[in-house]
Amino acid sequence: MNAKSPLISVVTATYNRSNVLYYSLSLLQKQEFRDWECIIVGDKCTDDTGNVVASFNENRFRFINLDENTGDQAGPNNYGCRLARGKYIAFLNHDDLWFPDHLSSMLQTMDSRNADLVYAMSAIVFRDENVLVKGINEDGIYEPNIFVPASAWLFRREMLESVGSWKSFKQTHCTPSQDWIVRSWKKKNKIIMNPRLTVLMVYSGLRPDSYKDREFEINKKLCNLILDNNGYRNELILRSLIESAGAESSMSFRKNMKRLIRGVVYKVLIKMGIPPLSVLNFIKYGIHGGFIQYLRVKRGLGKK
Repeated sequence: MNAKSPLISVVTATYNRSNVLYYSLSLLQKQEFRDWECIIVGDKCTDDTGNVVASFNENRFRFINLDENTGDQAGPNNYGCRLARGKYIAFLNHDDLWFPDHLSSMLQTMDSRNADLVYAMSAIVFRDENVLVKGINEDGIYEPNIFVPASAWLFRREMLESVGSWKSFKQTHCTPSQDWIVRSWKKKNKIIMNPRLTVLMVYSGLRPDSYKDREFEINKKLCNLILDNNGYRNELILRSLIESAGAESSMSFRKNMKRLIRGVVYKVLIKMGIPPLSVLNFIKYGIHGGFIQYLRVKRGLGKK
């Protein structure tokens, strides 16, 4: 490893949403841990993404715009990983936001647990600003029934050699990110939860026409809350707990039985090495890539 190489390489895939990318990169610059590089890979962007990246005047940022549009994160993320120089790799989706202690707390967990991949607790922020905290399980050890967004990962770069690159969305029933982490789990890598909420997801799949309309107001608001409100993280956790408790208390006997049966089925599938999320997407969308094609249409991008 070159002495001048950063400890962490952050890879950001982006496509024509420079106005949300601005806030993700703004919070990356505010990280308490400073020894990183960020490789921003455009999926043949046609907006002002290059100018927005350049406006930061940040020598740790590097922007590459692909000549061909691949239609999902796999192509840009694979390209960025090939350029990565760090001992560790993190992905930062262009519309997700990191608290300033994200990288430092992830490294602490990585070192203390001697993990191959660490994933943070993350909160999905909905259009009505309700929140749902994800990435939590009892023992803090990953199982493939848990949805863990790529923005919540930090992993050792050598994992790329054993697990391989991200598959195209047309080769998998789930998303390319979830396919990759499941393949990592099958390789017996040690995947551990960082028990701290450090990631906010402004998930475009829940926001119709988010790409078409280039909405960014919630990203701007959340970025300012993270920077200006020291109690915002605790407020998010409390709101999520209250909403979850309310959902639990209103659940009917039939719903409780369905959840119990679903839990048993998930455990059987996991023991068989079959990711439950892939099975659910196969049932609902059928063909490989069906789920991503659905999301593309919902986001206002059209099928690829």
